[in-house]
Amino acid sequence: MGGAPKGRTWLGVWKELDPATRRAVAEAAWEHPKIGKMATAALAQHDRVRRQTVDRWSVEKRADRFARMRRLPNAQLAAALLTHYHLARRERLVVSFLDFLKIPNQRGLIENIEELEAPARSRMVAAIRRMVATFPKSHVKLFLDVISCQSAFDVFREFDLARQESLVDEALEPKKRTQAPTDTFAGQLASELADEPTEPQRDRTSPQEETPPTFTTLDQVLMRTVVAAVAEVHGALQPEKVDDLVEEVIQLNLERHQSYFHRGFMTVLLGRELALDFPEASEPRRGWYACGAILGYRRRGNLDAVVELLGQRPELLRELSRPGTGYAEEIVSVVFDAFRRKGRFAEAARFLSPNVVARAGVDLARSVLEAASGLIRERREADARKLLDVLLAALPTLREDPDLPDDFEVLLQRRRAHCARLRGDFEGARKLLEPQLDVSDPGVRSDILADLGLIECGLRSLADVRLPPDEQMLGDFAAQFERGWTLFQRSSRVAAGGRNHGDFCIGMALFAKGEGDESISYLERAVAGMSADPDRYGRFGPLDSARLALATALAETADLARVPYAQDLLVQAVESKAKAPQYMLRRALMALELTDPDVGVEIADGFYRALGTRALPVLAETRLVRHVPDALDELLATANRGTLTKRRRWDAAWTVLQESHAMREAASGDDAASSKERATEALDVLVELADEAPFIDEMIELLADERGPWRTATDALDARIVQATLYESKGQFANAATELSRAFHATLDVDDEWALGKAEALLDDIRALGGDEAVASLEPRYRQYKEVFERRSQSGLVVPPTVDPEEFYGLVLVVGGNETQQAQDEAIAAAIKEQWPNVTLIFERTGWASSWGDQLKNMEGELARARVVILMRYVRTMLGKHIRKRCSENDIPWVACTGSGRASMLRAIEQGILLAWRQSGVAAAGQ
Repeated sequence: MGGAPKGRTWLGVWKELDPATRRAVAEAAWEHPKIGKMATAALAQHDRVRRQTVDRWSVEKRADRFARMRRLPNAQLAAALLTHYHLARRERLVVSFLDFLKIPNQRGLIENIEELEAPARSRMVAAIRRMVATFPKSHVKLFLDVISCQSAFDVFREFDLARQESLVDEALEPKKRTQAPTDTFAGQLASELADEPTEPQRDRTSPQEETPPTFTTLDQVLMRTVVAAVAEVHGALQPEKVDDLVEEVIQLNLERHQSYFHRGFMTVLLGRELALDFPEASEPRRGWYACGAILGYRRRGNLDAVVELLGQRPELLRELSRPGTGYAEEIVSVVFDAFRRKGRFAEAARFLSPNVVARAGVDLARSVLEAASGLIRERREADARKLLDVLLAALPTLREDPDLPDDFEVLLQRRRAHCARLRGDFEGARKLLEPQLDVSDPGVRSDILADLGLIECGLRSLADVRLPPDEQMLGDFAAQFERGWTLFQRSSRVAAGGRNHGDFCIGMALFAKGEGDESISYLERAVAGMSADPDRYGRFGPLDSARLALATALAETADLARVPYAQDLLVQAVESKAKAPQYMLRRALMALELTDPDVGVEIADGFYRALGTRALPVLAETRLVRHVPDALDELLATANRGTLTKRRRWDAAWTVLQESHAMREAASGDDAASSKERATEALDVLVELADEAPFIDEMIELLADERGPWRTATDALDARIVQATLYESKGQFANAATELSRAFHATLDVDDEWALGKAEALLDDIRALGGDEAVASLEPRYRQYKEVFERRSQSGLVVPPTVDPEEFYGLVLVVGGNETQQAQDEAIAAAIKEQWPNVTLIFERTGWASSWGDQLKNMEGELARARVVILMRYVRTMLGKHIRKRCSENDIPWVACTGSGRASMLRAIEQGILLAWRQSGVAAAGQ
């Protein structure tokens, strides 16, 4: 309903509570275990102390401190506090209201609130009036505000309208809110409460924030009138009428400059264009006009427009930042937040002045200090120092504010010391820190002692305590902590198990020294403490370093009970996307695999998913890459990438060959076939790269190992032929002839149609290397084998006398051979054309190329059209196998050419043509 009043918000209700009520609510909170834990965490964060410190305080002290918190970190906490307070302290009021409305409840607690129907508005009006007459008005107002926070639920959807109709007492009239409600009695207390406060949220629409405290009742009425008109609230004035009203107020007294606020406020809310240079404009009038516009932009959630406005009118920025004008204090937090969101801290610092910051209050001062802390973490010392200088000048006035945290000044001096360290002024940093030791609580004192220790070590920040990139540098890394060792030990003792910077430094030093067992207790305390504030310590800062070192130290204890924690730490470190030293990942991974192989494999897969290509060196070094197929495929792609260095390609191919061979027996089915294909492709890359030193020698050494990983990729005959080729390229002809002789005998040991042709070709190659003497001992066996083969062979196929050769159509694909056979292609093609005029020959002279996979892809179209395939020697074993497999799948006959001369090739081609004719019955026309 467009004219319906807006519900309250949890954060807004809490903020408007008087200190006494806030204290009472806080006292009740610690009676509930979970809400008390949430309150403890919020208070520790607010006062910048450890939770253990808050736990040691009495309930009264906790409540007093909590009551000073006008802003809570999130709406969930506010809802929990207020609902528990009413159920625990004001149960009769709650039950009376719900019972009168006939809403089922258990002592005020509503269950299944989403399923309840809304009571009639008239009954709700009566219930509100009854409560006003029965209970204290302050109690009723707070309770009605709590109910208003829940008006998003159907059962209370008419509540705000009913409240508006029923109340005549102005003290109970609800203020308008635009932020959506967030929780319920039932939803808050019957559900699981978070243990930690979430990111702080600001109640950006609170009238208390939007209404400058210097405004009179007239100003407040004008603001509410403008807001109501823009929201089209039922009964509100039309925008034109509000225009008239604002202008009349301005004209009544032109010296009342703050009236121009409402013109700027209304202009922005109505979406009109700003007019800063109106006829009667002066600096104060323009300032108030801009002040209203800026608060209007904030209300609309458009802080970018604030930055744009002040960027276009720099003189306006100077005017608005001038202290004592009345408007600077009202918009300083909005302007600062706008520039901060854009990362424009230099402009934000120029806008701030000590007087304005002091008058704006503690909340702004804390925001400025928080922004400076973030800049320090980003190493933006100059921007951070400008903000800190403003706070330092504002400190005398801020000390008078009772809401100023006790440790604010200590933290401010620490941040100034951090800036000094970042610019290398270690002595200046020491002078700032040492006086703070006597006035800080133990947790902060521990951090200061650690800071002083880092200064002694010459380290600019805690983030500089980072593991070196090279494992050989660990000794020097550890040695640098010796100068500050005593201070780190004092820090550890003072903290007594806090977050602790001293424990972190000691743990990292011990780990780097190789004393992993001794480092664990220190690193555990450091990780536990810093994990509570990951935004501050993360981004591969101290937290990730500590996690990684602790995970490695725990893994290397080989204690099964500690494996889950080590695994969790390692996963967190990797998922941070930070660049961790590879030797740390390798050490942790190897240790975990030795202790629990299944965990090692699981983490290896997680490494690859999180780090991608960056994980490959670690996975290859630990040999766990064999369990990650996708990583092996990426390594194989790396090996085939011609733009990379030969060494990198060689190492990648070698790893794939080695790990695929290792998995040949463990894999089964498709996995086994994939392993074999990867190994074959990897070996092809290695053969391709072995064309110069040192790769030739490495390849010879690889193939010389009879039990080497090459066995998964090729057979022994092909391996010996490759070795002979490598020896020949080095000029070692005797060694090449020896390898070919071994290949010759291995060929004749196999009884197939290829043997005779291969043996003949090998004899030719051996003769070319060593002359007739080299083949003298081999020829007798060759002749004997040939005689046996010819006796067994059938007479060749001949053209049937009834068939005309011109009736034969089709394509004959000849695969194999090298440049020697290629020289005869034209003569062979002419001879076949003369006898078989309609037969087309295509030659694919593959030689001993390593890229047989690419060759096979290039022949796909020819294989699909071929009537017959002729396979010659000098074909890679895997290529020959795949071609024969394709022929079988497509019912294409194939013939082996057992010789290397022209006569052998012609005979094989003619046999293939006749075989194709016989298989099809008649020659197919039109190929």
